Amino acid sequence: MIVVDATSSGFEITAGGNPVGSRRAFSEDDIGTLREFAATYADLVVNKPDESGRFLELGNELLRWIDGSGRSFSRAIDDSLDRRIEFRATVSPGPEEWAFLSAPWEVLARDGDFLAAGIEQQVAFSRRLGPPSADIPPLDSYRLGLTFMASSPRGQVELDFEAEESSILESVGDRKIDLIVEESGNITGFRDVYATEPTPAVHLTCHGINNWRPTPDAAPQAVLLTEDEYGDPTTTSSADLIRAFNNRCRFAFVSACLTSSSASNGSEPSEDGTAEGGLFAHSMTSSLVRAGVPAVLGWAGSVLDGPATAFAARLYDGLANQRDVAAAVADARQPMIDSEDDAERRNWHLARLWLGPEGGGPIVAGSKARRLVPADAATQRFLDRKHVVPVADAEMFVGRRRETQTCLRVLDANEKVGVLIQGMGRLGKSSLAARIASRKRHALAVVHGAYDPLSFVDAVAQAVENMPAARELIDDRREAAGRSAIELRRLLIDLLSGPCAQQQDVEGPLLLVVDDLEQILESTGDGETHLIIPEYAEVIGAVIGAFAAAHTDSRLIITSRFTFELDDLAQRLHHLPLGPFKPTARQKLALRQRQRAANNEPDHMDERIALVPRVLTVAAGNPGLQDLVGARMLYSPQVQVDAVEQLLGELESWLKGAEDLPSEPEVRAFLEGLAVDHLVGQADAASRFLLSALKTFELPIPLVAAESVAETIGGSIDQLIGLGVLDVFEDVFAPQARAVTPTRLVAGRLDEPGDALRQEVAAAGLPELFDAWGGVDNHDRRPAVLDVELTRVACTSLGVP
Repeated sequence: MIVVDATSSGFEITAGGNPVGSRRAFSEDDIGTLREFAATYADLVVNKPDESGRFLELGNELLRWIDGSGRSFSRAIDDSLDRRIEFRATVSPGPEEWAFLSAPWEVLARDGDFLAAGIEQQVAFSRRLGPPSADIPPLDSYRLGLTFMASSPRGQVELDFEAEESSILESVGDRKIDLIVEESGNITGFRDVYATEPTPAVHLTCHGINNWRPTPDAAPQAVLLTEDEYGDPTTTSSADLIRAFNNRCRFAFVSACLTSSSASNGSEPSEDGTAEGGLFAHSMTSSLVRAGVPAVLGWAGSVLDGPATAFAARLYDGLANQRDVAAAVADARQPMIDSEDDAERRNWHLARLWLGPEGGGPIVAGSKARRLVPADAATQRFLDRKHVVPVADAEMFVGRRRETQTCLRVLDANEKVGVLIQGMGRLGKSSLAARIASRKRHALAVVHGAYDPLSFVDAVAQAVENMPAARELIDDRREAAGRSAIELRRLLIDLLSGPCAQQQDVEGPLLLVVDDLEQILESTGDGETHLIIPEYAEVIGAVIGAFAAAHTDSRLIITSRFTFELDDLAQRLHHLPLGPFKPTARQKLALRQRQRAANNEPDHMDERIALVPRVLTVAAGNPGLQDLVGARMLYSPQVQVDAVEQLLGELESWLKGAEDLPSEPEVRAFLEGLAVDHLVGQADAASRFLLSALKTFELPIPLVAAESVAETIGGSIDQLIGLGVLDVFEDVFAPQARAVTPTRLVAGRLDEPGDALRQEVAAAGLPELFDAWGGVDNHDRRPAVLDVELTRVACTSLGVP
């Protein structure tokens, strides 16, 4: 290894522990030159990122400076077989050392090429604070363990973190990595997960700011933009991260813009983290190392999603194969230098690795898999105390971050009395309600299957049994409220306005979950809406009316396959249509199913794993169907691989419109329970025609564009959403807007629109679609996949194949 060891007075170069040349003192000109190098680099990164010749020129100037008259650095490079180069300073660097550390060493160049570009002997760069420790804790016998958290707050540029997560899994392979994904995007959620199962490596993907000021007169500091519990932006400091890591992390990749970039250009930091003149000196990565994280990787500028994703995938492949951290970073960087992708070529030098006394070397020494699934994970979880409503446990609850945040926001506000979670069967409506209940920690009452007044009284009584005042109130009025909807309403109002109004001593608010309301709904026959069966309408009206009338922190959640009308009371609920899982959520669930299946040891595991893509396709984002076909059949020792293949073939045919359901009894019963053909049949003729016509679009389209199509050809978008046959997502371009597409389990069974209809639909939707996806002004922000879809739709509108 080549070490360039700097102190406030100067630096010396060693190779393999032996001095190369004499120690060189820092002059005032040297410090000014180093700061100019850092400033020039920062300017190039921001203003001329594609001018590789300018970076090469800067790299040559850096080499001439560090070589000096004796060419010590070049001689060390020529004579050393170990091409790791470490730029080292003291634990508390002075201004000279900061100027030295801030220089852009990654672009060092000679003989017309970057040192980092060598294919056989590419140089691995790192910066270290303090001398290496002789007492480093030994590595364990496990394979690479990585905790991944991505934050993409609302209102910020959307990060494609799901692609990054998938790319890591695809590159490394789940036989070389134990990947834990923290779903909240919130540092508190991360801390709770990491405390339970700490891993040697942590990956955080988010936005970064290196000069954030909480108030105009405050000192600037480096922060990450993470999500609060509602998905809105909040800041996370290095101190917050240190508390979350709790001294258990060996390597952290803070994959956010500017996390390895200091706003001070090498100024000396004071004890409070600021520099002379008020400029911040520590970057996020250097401050984490200073606080005790052994190795931290970050970006010295703004990096695009694509390059960051490709780099991370290669990095973790190297770490999983027990590569030295610096070498793994170099391996991941090298293909970017001559990449055919312009963005990768512009971003190759931005990754900077910082080491502390215990950093460096591999972070993996074994191949043993961690037991990421708790011993009781196979125990069935239930929403209710009677164990009637099964829900996904914490390890299997994935893919519902935005929905969870939306529910929490609604329940914490006072505009609505609660939430209606609505969608096709087995999408996880009850599991989402259970997740919300675990986050709210209200007294939980669950009504399922029986919706008479006494069932509500009993459920609430059970929930508040530890609240003396609430219990006494119910005991006094149980008989009357159990017989009459009017008395039930009065009892609930008194409970919600009294002992369950807010948290006080042992009393507290109530969360009432009314599950599977579709059991007491009936279609009006015109497809417009569903109504509550008359004998239950007064009861449900009493419940919703009580929450609406009370001044309370208590809240209501209703789950249902369908929307419903009940005077004006249904409008007091926030409508949350629940769509299928996105592709990455499907892959997360599949990975966790496989991890759990490892305990069962089914035969022909390689053949089973090869069938996973087909399982994900036929499940179409329905977590219940994926659980049935994947976890309970694909990985079951009692089900032969040939039988799984036959089942997949039958499902594939059914999805394409075949009349016959699969022969496997459980799957057949599951699909009969979904009743997708019946759902479509409940829509009126115009809406069924509209549903088929929307197959013209290959991506979910903004609601405004879908409504424009409906105005042209007829039919009701609201009706189709209310029946659960039109899926609702966050729009790709504007996440605050809704986008819709025919439900995948339904789409293949619909008639294909003819050429003339496709042309009419495309022409009707294109203007609104183009405007909703940014129009002309926001072309630079529009993902390429949307440009492709706009071009295709435009051609279709003109009758061009």
